[in-house]
Amino acid sequence: MKYIYRYILILSTLMLAASCVEKISDADILAGRDRTTIEVSYALAGTEVKSMTVASSSVKKTLEVIVNNENLKWNLESNRDWCVVVPEEHRGSGSVTLSIAANEDFESREPATLTFVAGDYRGFEITVNQNATAFIIGQPYFISGLEGSTYNVNVTTVAGTEWDFEADNWMEVTKGTPSSDEEFTTTTLTISALANEGASRYGRIKLSAGEETGAINIYQFGSEFSYDEAGTMVLDGEQGVNFSVTAPAYIVSNVQAPKFAKATVTENGDGTSTVDFVFNENLSDCSLTRQVELALQLSNASASVVGLPAIVQDYIPANGLVTGKGMAAFAKAVAEGRSTTDWEDNGVVTVKGDIDMSEVTGWTGIGTVDSQFKGQFNGGGFEITNLKNTSAGLFAYCKGATIKNVILGEGCSLYFDKKYTGERGGAFGGIVSDAEETTVTECQFNGAMDFAGANDNGEPAYIGGVVGYADMNSSVTKSRMGGTIKLSAGTQSMLCYVGGIAGWTEGAVTENEMTGELKLSSGISHVVAGGITSSLPEKTVASSNSFMGKVTLGGTSSNVIIGGLYGSVSSDRNFDNASDKSVTIGSISIDSYQNAATTEIFAGGFVGKMQPGYALAFKGYDCQTNISLDQTVNQRKASYICLGGVLGGCNPETASKSVHFENVTNSGVYSTDYVRAEAHTSRAFIGGLAGIVNGDAIFKSCINNGEIGKVTSGDRGNNKAGYIMVMGGIAGVVLGGDAEFADCENKAPITNMHYSNHGPNATNGLWYSACSSAGILGAFDNRPSSVSGTLKMTKCSNDSRIIAYRGIGAGIVGFARNAEITSCTNLGPLGQTSGNINNSGFKGGIACWLTQSSIDNCVAKCDVFCSDPASCVQSPGGILGIATGGGVSVTNCSYYGAITHAYETKKVDGVEVPAPWACGSIVSTPEEDTIISNCRFGGTVKGIEVTENNLSVYITGNGLGQVSGTTLWNGKL
Repeated sequence: MKYIYRYILILSTLMLAASCVEKISDADILAGRDRTTIEVSYALAGTEVKSMTVASSSVKKTLEVIVNNENLKWNLESNRDWCVVVPEEHRGSGSVTLSIAANEDFESREPATLTFVAGDYRGFEITVNQNATAFIIGQPYFISGLEGSTYNVNVTTVAGTEWDFEADNWMEVTKGTPSSDEEFTTTTLTISALANEGASRYGRIKLSAGEETGAINIYQFGSEFSYDEAGTMVLDGEQGVNFSVTAPAYIVSNVQAPKFAKATVTENGDGTSTVDFVFNENLSDCSLTRQVELALQLSNASASVVGLPAIVQDYIPANGLVTGKGMAAFAKAVAEGRSTTDWEDNGVVTVKGDIDMSEVTGWTGIGTVDSQFKGQFNGGGFEITNLKNTSAGLFAYCKGATIKNVILGEGCSLYFDKKYTGERGGAFGGIVSDAEETTVTECQFNGAMDFAGANDNGEPAYIGGVVGYADMNSSVTKSRMGGTIKLSAGTQSMLCYVGGIAGWTEGAVTENEMTGELKLSSGISHVVAGGITSSLPEKTVASSNSFMGKVTLGGTSSNVIIGGLYGSVSSDRNFDNASDKSVTIGSISIDSYQNAATTEIFAGGFVGKMQPGYALAFKGYDCQTNISLDQTVNQRKASYICLGGVLGGCNPETASKSVHFENVTNSGVYSTDYVRAEAHTSRAFIGGLAGIVNGDAIFKSCINNGEIGKVTSGDRGNNKAGYIMVMGGIAGVVLGGDAEFADCENKAPITNMHYSNHGPNATNGLWYSACSSAGILGAFDNRPSSVSGTLKMTKCSNDSRIIAYRGIGAGIVGFARNAEITSCTNLGPLGQTSGNINNSGFKGGIACWLTQSSIDNCVAKCDVFCSDPASCVQSPGGILGIATGGGVSVTNCSYYGAITHAYETKKVDGVEVPAPWACGSIVSTPEEDTIISNCRFGGTVKGIEVTENNLSVYITGNGLGQVSGTTLWNGKL
């Protein structure tokens, strides 16, 4: 057969080819000739053919393709899915392989057309025909065991077809009575493979109807394999044990095998395929063989599945742990004080594969009070899964042990809901519940833990993702908690210590990582929680831990301490990033708590609460933990809520020794959602670094980059008189000692949307009646005047917006007594001109409310707004809002901006009288002895430009103070 195809090159193609330097494809070469003749012919077994016909059975055919251009790349394409061209690369004369599926129909198939393809050219077609089948066989292939098997197979033919069969001599075949209708006849063949006393064998029952044939195939295992008394084939437990079965060619479409077996199918040249199975070694930790379930998926019309006879694989002693049953046997041996050498590898109990604990019931953990685990245990980095319905983690009690590289996976679920007694009966840990003189390292807990227990003896509970309780001679290192710990107990007066890594540890806790979640959704009265550990007592070594997870407070607990890394610190601590590479980039959500006047909540991105009498220092950290507070619950009461990006706070009633921050940055956001209702939180102290510091305090070169008071829903919350909300970019409140702020900066907005028209001294001589927000410090020394302490603030700055809805707002410090404020700068506006957060209350560009204090050499270049006509309490000052209590001075300061307030008068008993507050470019409301000297200012006051002519009018708002040396300033820095 010859075909001629001629290509004529047009002029434009020649020009394009001549100018192109890219690689030219074979199709381009073919098209580029001015006159080309291609000759193609096909042959089977050396005989030229123009078409071909195949039988109904599945087959592979080799078709020879002869071309007259040995450099030409080509291929054949088929238009029928039953005739597939096996993908190969062809150049010049060669052959193609056709894979032809069996025709299981009584009619011939529509011919398949094979098309010769070279580049863009298509032609030289040849057709492939496939005959109809004479036999439709229900299942064409079986696999028999050594003892033989019997099968019933339905054979269907066209009605009236006469047919016969021929079987190998090790088969017995009986032909049943045919069942016919007008078109088809179905006959059941009963086939028995006789017992095999020799080697494995493969045979056929051949069906024939004239020239048409069919076949039923059987493979039978032989005596070269080992068998048990029940006739089950037994494989050795060694690695690489293998066997094979023979099947008809092309009939196996898939092999079903377990993970420890590998199967390959190889087509032979005699019409058969070989299926090879290779097995991994069967390591057993409890002397168990394993079932080997194998099956072949056939490609016939019924897609039959052929299962292999019963097979088991013998075991090899594991010298380690690989199954849940083995783990249970090991735990029982420890509890009974027996030897564990059967599970040891060179003296170490070793996990040698992933372990599924789903079949283990009644798990109580490894080790008991009377028989602790005292050896070495290596989890090998394998995953332990499906440890469920248990009140114990993997280990219950360890003493003098080493636990390494253990992983409890996501499928593990632990639940403790019992009453516990004893000194540490409430210790509950994912990896180890109670660790004494024990090393726990490189372990992971990724499962779920739920504590709903109770006590009847006043003892606390210790709940940890990795370790529940660890004594002073234990350590927890390089471990990770990526799962979930939940407190779900009902209302109980008890104490829970909760840690993502360790509930409580008196030893070392270093280089650990928490990426999971603590859900504190219970009615337990007292909870101390930390992303790493709940507390840092005196001898605990803590370093280089990371909090990247989440802590959520829900439920009705009344006394809660939460730290991103550590909940409560009751020891002198010096955290220095040069040696302690700790990380805090997680989140803390305060969603609900007990509605009670005694409720206290402390939360900090690094430490929750500093206990009295100790010294705490932070140096060189950038903390990025986000903290949120839900304030949408009407009338919910609390005594203290203290939140800080680094430190939640100190004990407000009893002072710590000292707190020192140096080169510390907060980039976490404090956010809240509101409801317009009266919140009864007596005191809420919120700071970019610290919520409240009680004791001597030093803040040097610290920066706040995290927005404070970000409103996520609602618009504002109301406060009653006597309740406060204080926010500061660096610290909320500092009291109880001397304080120093030097070179500190606030670079993020501060929004305090709480409602309070009261100043610091409005109620009983206390400051507890005002809300406040300031760029650096919300308030200093807010106790009665009998409490002394000095504040020094130098070279501090704010360059972002400060919002105080109804209360105190200031660029640097809200309220202070005994303060020296020097060389500070505020470039951020106080309030804003639009929106529903306009800006009544008391405001100052540098400070808002001072007594016995001084401001020197400070600059405020900002707008100061008091523009909400709903309130007559308005006192904006360019440098200082209000001086009270005597001894206040403002010297060498500069202000430029727009000062606004809305009220000139107010109604008293229905009569309009002058409003008690006014606005001043330097001080809004000074006292008679307030000193204002050598200051300069400019801008506008209530829309009127300040000039030389009216300069003296706008220095103060009430005309009081001892004023000297003031000049006009154009605002140029």
